[in-house]
Order: sequence, then C-alpha cells, then structure tokens
Amino acid sequence: MNRKSILLTILLCVASWAMASPVTGLLERIDKGASKKFIIEQVKSDADFFELDQKGDKVVIRGNNYVSIATGLNWYLKYYAGIHLSWNGNNIALPLRPELLYFLLLYGFLGLEPMGERD
Repeated sequence: MNRKSILLTILLCVASWAMASPVTGLLERIDKGASKKFIIEQVKSDADFFELDQKGDKVVIRGNNYVSIATGLNWYLKYYAGIHLSWNGNNIALPLRPELLYFLLLYGFLGLEPMGERD
C-alpha cells in the first residue's frame, strides 16, 4: 500500500507540472528563462480579450483563455518590445527589465507619437 501512495504522489506531481500554462512553454521556446519575466493570468469572461499590465519588473498578460493570452504576448513582443518572430528567422532580444507600460498605454492607446518622431 505504501508503494502505491508514493507512486500516486509522484504521478500527481508530474501531472500538475505537465499541466502548467501553455503560454509559459511558449515563452520558454522563444527564449530560455523568458517565462520568469512574465505573469500569466487567466480570467473568466464570455468575451475574448487580453490585457497588459505590470507588477514590479514583470509584465502581466491577462486574458480569458490561452489563445487570447498568446495573442497578448504576440502584441507585446511585436509592438512594444520590437521583437519579430517568423519562420524565416527571429529577431529576439527580450529586455532584461520591461519598461513601464505607462508609455505603451499613453502612446499605443491614445494614438500619440513619441517625442523624437514629431516634425
């Protein structure tokens, strides 16, 4: 009986590790250790959405399902971090510490241009 309970405990531990967020696996495939720079939060909602936020020095990607969260990750990498991922080659250099998302919200959602690009 003791062997069965030990085996069951090991199987449960492996199963819980294997059921980790698929987005965490995606981040690790993009860059080893990248998942430590992000917080992934799944929120119940009937509508598909993603949100970007910041907690300390980590970027929070929140969405109603993993597809929406992965879309938010792509949006962050492409439009904020300037990282291009493609089949033909990648331009990957994750920032060591993500900048404040204040500028993302200010320039991205209000349609303002950065100071250096104005005429």
